[in-house]
Order: sequence, then C-alpha cells, then structure tokens
Amino acid sequence: MAGYAMAYLDPPEMVGKEQYDIAVWARRIRIGETYLPRALALVGLNAPKLANQLYASYPTLASALAGGQYAFSGFALWETTLAKVIYHVGIPSIQFATAITIVDTWQYFLHRAMHMNKFLYTWLHSRHHRLYVPYAYGALYNHPIEGFALDTLGTGLAYLVTGMSIRQGLVFFTCSTIKTVDDHCGYAFPWDPLQHITSNNAAYHDIHHQSWGIKTNFSQPFFTFWDRLLGTTWTGGDVSSRYERDRISAQKKVDADKTKLEPSVTNSPAVDLAKAQEQAAQSQQSVMDAHGPAPIVEEQREEQEIKRNLRKSPRRRTGTFDPRSSLAASVPSLHGRSTPILHADVHNTL
Repeated sequence: MAGYAMAYLDPPEMVGKEQYDIAVWARRIRIGETYLPRALALVGLNAPKLANQLYASYPTLASALAGGQYAFSGFALWETTLAKVIYHVGIPSIQFATAITIVDTWQYFLHRAMHMNKFLYTWLHSRHHRLYVPYAYGALYNHPIEGFALDTLGTGLAYLVTGMSIRQGLVFFTCSTIKTVDDHCGYAFPWDPLQHITSNNAAYHDIHHQSWGIKTNFSQPFFTFWDRLLGTTWTGGDVSSRYERDRISAQKKVDADKTKLEPSVTNSPAVDLAKAQEQAAQSQQSVMDAHGPAPIVEEQREEQEIKRNLRKSPRRRTGTFDPRSSLAASVPSLHGRSTPILHADVHNTL
C-alpha cells in the first residue's frame, strides 16, 4: 500500500526528459556566463578587452569571458559536458547526502523514543531486541508497525523530499536495506567496504543489542553523528571482556539445558526405527547362518524370563517392555557419556 501511494506521487514517465534536463542546466550555465564580466570587474579586470585578446587563440574561453556571446547557435561543448556532470553526479550526490541525513535523523529519534517510552518498547520494539546475538536475517525482524514507521516511512519521506527519480529511489532503498543487513550480520569482515566507510557498523550496532548497551548507540543505518552530538555513544571502552562473559554464561545455560533433557526416541533425530528393525533382522539372519537357530531361541528365552521377573518386581512399570532398555542398561557408555549423546536413546518406562 505504501508503494502504491508513493507511486501515485511520482511524475509521469517521459521519453527524452533526461536530455531536456541536461539542456536546462546548460541554459543555466549560459545565464551564469552573462554575469561573468561584472564579476571580473569587481576584481579590476576588463572582461571584454581580455576576451578580444584571447579570441584568436582561445575562442571558446573568450566567448565565455564576453558574457556567453558565441559565434554559433546552440551550446558549447564544455557547457553540455558540465551540464551532464551536474545532472549525473552533482545533483544525485546532493540528493543522496540529504536523503541519508533525513533517514539517519528520522530513525535516530524514533528509535530512541521506542527505548525511552515503556509502552512503545513493550508493544513494538521489544520484538526486535529478542536478538541478543544479531544476525543478517534478523535485521528486519520487527513488529510490522515498527517496520513501516521506522524503515518504510523514513526512507519514503527522504525519497519524496529530495525529489529522486525512480532509478535513484531503487538504488537508495537497496543501499539502505543492504546497510541495515550488514550492521546486523554479526561479522566484521576486513574486505567489507561498508564496515569502513562509516563508524556505524556491525561492531557498533551489536553493542546496542546487548543488555548492558541497550540505551546507547541508537544511530542507524548510515552515520553516528546524532549519537555523538547528543551523548548516547557507548563510552564503556573495550567490550571484549563483556562479550566473553556473556559467551560463558550462554554456554552454561546450554549445558544446563542438555543435562535436563530426558532421553527419548523422539528427541534423537538419528534414531530410525524402521532401519533399526531391518538391521536387527539382518543380524539375526547372520547369527542363524553361522550358528543355527540355537542362539536366537536362547535370546528369546532370556527375554521371556526377564519379563516374568519384571512382573514379580514391586517396582511396576507403567509402559510396555522395551528389550533395548535392558541392553542399554547393561552396556557402559563410551567415555562416560550418556546414551542420548550417542543417539541410542531409549524410552524410560520406569
């Protein structure tokens, strides 16, 4: 919907408008030349006399000094060349610089407001801060309303205010998205130019996603001038020790979760019951081929005896008998590891 609304404000597409705009700038340059004799007179130079002296050797320069009085109709080559540079380089540079400033300003103050206002943070921005370890795909992981207000509306406003063309808008929106993704990627690649062009990079924004830096480094996605001007830049110095402490704490939580995990067939993706039955049948066939049916009969007899003993035991089982449980109990695990680590999980039917 926002895209359709912005498209409604776009000017109609025309063929040849680029050449027309270049001609307009060439005309403006010619008008500027008419003021050149007056400007030179202010510093004591006689432009008409100087033009007469230079005309034989430098006719184009002499014509410009004379106030844009050329011996031919149309524009001089240097006028059209300068007009093209202004149109293709100068104006887009000013537009992009202005658009970046607008986006940085918009996102800084709205982003900071979402952290200072408890309702806005709880209702909107807290979803994005579930990412204590930012990653590239999480750059735009946020509430839909926040995504529209912070990203779509901010860049759309910058696009409209600066009067960008559709082509320029595509480049600007793409660069803004790439920069945001790069700032959340969690890596500081030495060959990544976006990590070096501005000080607002993955290392800078990663601090903002930590519990100890969440009220600092609000600037995004391009530059950090608002953080510096308003004193919200992280000033805690080197953060490597903090990251190491958080890493150790996270690893302890992971280890604790692993020890709490009860063994079962369902939580071990390596267990394939159909394949296990096929392997058991193949194993039994190999035993019968080598030793006859006696070992298989003896094994079945032992299993029946175990079942009878279990029925007589005061510790009643609540589930069906699983012969693998008796086997797992009688075989020691490798290096003291429990069976879930070796993907030999069994149901605990006690």
